[in-house]
Amino acid sequence: MPVATPETYAAMLDKAKSESFAFPAINVSSSQTLNAALAGFAEAEFRQIADWIVEVVDGLAANGADGNAEVEEKVKAEVSALCARFPLYADM
Repeated sequence: MPVATPETYAAMLDKAKSESFAFPAINVSSSQTLNAALAGFAEAEFRQIADWIVEVVDGLAANGADGNAEVEEKVKAEVSALCARFPLYADM
């Protein structure tokens, strides 16, 4: 997988802003978590993560720091289900 240049990354962010979408994000704490995410997630999972980000951010935009507890609980449950499909360690 190629690494984006600073110019390419800036263009990606400009496009996301102009078309009102978010890129999915993964918190990477080690090379193992990065490899697990890259090996396991396909486009559908990355799109779902982006959708979740949008749902939660929309709740924050509409309600301030209170957010939308119902949406956040739904997203939390769905994230847990996704994580269960892609365990980092077999014994977890």
